[in-house]
Amino acid sequence: MSACIEYTWGMAGHLNGMKNGKELQQAYETTQPKVVKAFSEFSQLKPLFDALSSLESQMSVKLVQDFLKQQHHIEPLMQMNPC
Repeated sequence: MSACIEYTWGMAGHLNGMKNGKELQQAYETTQPKVVKAFSEFSQLKPLFDALSSLESQMSVKLVQDFLKQQHHIEPLMQMNPC
């Protein structure tokens, strides 16, 4: 979850630096305290941290399982390739 926020906030920061306008700057400055608060809560609230860590771990395991399933389906096709 925090990785998604980090990525999105990084993009917002990049846009703010590259294409800075009055509306974007106002939106960035309005949102920044909320983002800082969210990151503080992620790191300081143990139950929330544990829940997010568990979710992240489950997502990682699922990604690996999905990858292995895809490999399982691709391997026979690769063996058929005469190259």
